[in-house]
Amino acid sequence: MVNLSGLLPLIEDMPSYRNLIQGLREERGAKRVVILDSARPYLMACLYHQLGLPMLVITARSEKARQLHEEIPLWLGSDAPIKLFPEPDALPYEHLSSDSYTVQQRLRVLSELSEEDKAPLVIASAHAVVRKTVPAVSYASSCHILRKGSKVDLERMLARWMELGYEMENTVDLPGSVSRRGGIIDIYPPNSDLPARIELFGDEVESIRLFDPATQRSAQLVPQISIIPAREMVLPFTEAGDMLGRLDLSTLNGEARERVEDEIGCLASAQWFDGLDFYVSLVNDGAFLDHFPQRTLVVLDQPDLIEAAVAELDSQAIELSRAQSERGELPGNLPVPYFTWAEMATRLDRFDQRLALEQWGDGGQSYLMGFGPAPSYSGRVPAFLEETKDMIKDKHRIVIVSQQATRLSELLEEHDVIVSPVTDIVHLPPSGSITLVQGSLAGGWKINGLGEDMVLSDVEIFGFVKKRRMVSKHPVRRDTFLSELLAGDYVVHIDHGIARFSGLTRISLENGEREYLVLDYAAGDKLYVPSEQIDRISRYVGPGGYGDTLHP
Repeated sequence: MVNLSGLLPLIEDMPSYRNLIQGLREERGAKRVVILDSARPYLMACLYHQLGLPMLVITARSEKARQLHEEIPLWLGSDAPIKLFPEPDALPYEHLSSDSYTVQQRLRVLSELSEEDKAPLVIASAHAVVRKTVPAVSYASSCHILRKGSKVDLERMLARWMELGYEMENTVDLPGSVSRRGGIIDIYPPNSDLPARIELFGDEVESIRLFDPATQRSAQLVPQISIIPAREMVLPFTEAGDMLGRLDLSTLNGEARERVEDEIGCLASAQWFDGLDFYVSLVNDGAFLDHFPQRTLVVLDQPDLIEAAVAELDSQAIELSRAQSERGELPGNLPVPYFTWAEMATRLDRFDQRLALEQWGDGGQSYLMGFGPAPSYSGRVPAFLEETKDMIKDKHRIVIVSQQATRLSELLEEHDVIVSPVTDIVHLPPSGSITLVQGSLAGGWKINGLGEDMVLSDVEIFGFVKKRRMVSKHPVRRDTFLSELLAGDYVVHIDHGIARFSGLTRISLENGEREYLVLDYAAGDKLYVPSEQIDRISRYVGPGGYGDTLHP
């Protein structure tokens, strides 16, 4: 991973930044900063690095949140605890459940925030922040640590885990699952990278081992395992019946009423089901903001756009609610599952420091950061090469972050500028130098003043940046996925792209037979994927005309 942390000191000579830091340390309340959009990830990284506070960054759109989640770590290094809090997949009132991976990521962030000694940097879109979630007190009281040597009442412990959203399975291979084989208990908490195998001796925890969910082989002994809720909803099953009593079913048609009664009945019988998110607002009235301590620095990336995004969600939800009510599919008194912007603004007042980042403004009430647009060459590479030589002579400090760093190094050498690509900048380069980094940024910037410092990206040099093909590694239940996959279906491998699934095969190896998925690529190429690596494959969802989509 690229590490640009050596450039953080660049901002320390900027008077407006020093004034901002002083204001944040000495004065409570909201502050306004005017800054170039492409320089915002750098500013956020600098603030987080220097202040050492928990930090929440709210954006208008999920696309922007994902971009910041990719780019801010470049400025801080790989060890920085930067988390993305994704928004639920379904709109409010839709009878759909979020993807299990989305739920896992949201729960991981809540887990991180429940630990008082942590100071994470969390990035979230407006839609993610306004949706109601588990109240902070309920969530914290539901988390517990199981230690080696602990005395446990096994039946009560398993019943409690079921209420926290865990499901009993024969094999534990996905977050949120648990299994029991005599005195051996397997559990996969969403906040853990690996499931845990707990061995009991009588009522005492004799050992806890993490294990590989693909092979079921033990990986390492650990002294304890942290257990958190497996769903974004904490509900004792004994109280499930009260949910039905609180609902006004008189507005429902016969089919919808029967479905609601069956689903609430499932909960009362200690059974979870798809579509549970529809009922979450009956239990959850907590705000995501309530999980953060008061000392958190809250950064609003263009508050006007955030407010507009929340208003848009509200409008969509009202329209969806109206349509469902007209069809008799919505209980008459189902609580609103999100907060309005006015309600969120009231909650934001609780935090000691709030920072609004704006594109435009004057110096009267704002901190004007001294960043300007970097020179744009739009593919005029010869002009870029000539001007780069001149800028070095004028003692400019130039950093180029490019996916074509090797090619740029060759071109610069032809102009007598010798520079080799690197992946890390851990110390501030000297003035009058050029540093070439193999990587990608959404855009560059310069710091105005004498001997300008400058960061250039592919956007400025070539006029575009090649988007990386991002395929999230989702946890997949092997048997279910294979049972739904047919020969001829199109899939995406996380490393190799789009292919056609042609079936399963077994290949004899020195240590026995092994099962493989066979993927067909363009030009007749085949890829054999071990079945235990099925989590690296997902279904291809795209437009029609598959014949030309296979990757080489």
